[in-house]
Amino acid sequence: MNLKSVLTEYGLKTNHAIVLLTCLEIGSGSVAAIAKRAGLSRSSCEAVLEILHRGGFVTSFKKKKVLHYAAQDPRIIIQVVKRKAFALEQALPQFLATYSENRIQSNTRYYEGREGVQIVLNEILNEADDILTYGSVEDLFATVESFPDFVEKRFQKKILVRALLPNSPKAQERREIGLQKLMRVTIIPEDYYQSGAMAFLWKHKLALVSLNVNQAVIVIESKELVNLQRAMFNALWDAYAKDSN
Repeated sequence: MNLKSVLTEYGLKTNHAIVLLTCLEIGSGSVAAIAKRAGLSRSSCEAVLEILHRGGFVTSFKKKKVLHYAAQDPRIIIQVVKRKAFALEQALPQFLATYSENRIQSNTRYYEGREGVQIVLNEILNEADDILTYGSVEDLFATVESFPDFVEKRFQKKILVRALLPNSPKAQERREIGLQKLMRVTIIPEDYYQSGAMAFLWKHKLALVSLNVNQAVIVIESKELVNLQRAMFNALWDAYAKDSN
């Protein structure tokens, strides 16, 4: 495991991660000693150490009137991070209330890449009681590696799904195992829909997922637009359900 990557993924800047790792390696040292070991100028290193000190990542003490820094015990750092995360979680209802009150125009979100797709899949798992979905299930399983895990978690949460899928081997497979996974599938003609995309509807939200090499997602929050999509979905469902089953 690359510790520098872990720290930068957490949110530390590269130089901050380098200085923290240097402190962990040497135990403690003066600014000059840490700067030399980290390959930074003294002034830059001193500024980074002050930031890390305020963040609780390092401690400071004087030795023969010279200021020294030492890395905080990693277990204590984790405890501090958990306390901060817990404080944010406790304040979540207030954040959500403020978020809702001020959302007049901001009802569309856009994400790029696999991380963006995963954010939206997690959002669906956390919010949905039931899901309507339609699109290219072949492309979905081929490009979104985490989707089988999403299916399993959805099943564990007992979230019901109705899916409109163009005829394909994967669509037939999903229909066969549908009831085992709390899913009802209606097959529509193969030539009815030929596009590398998938749509998910839940509550008052619609997610449109592009399944090309550069995955992307648009999430629309609109009661009126989602109701329109539901009506169109149900019309197709009623038209093809009898022939599909």
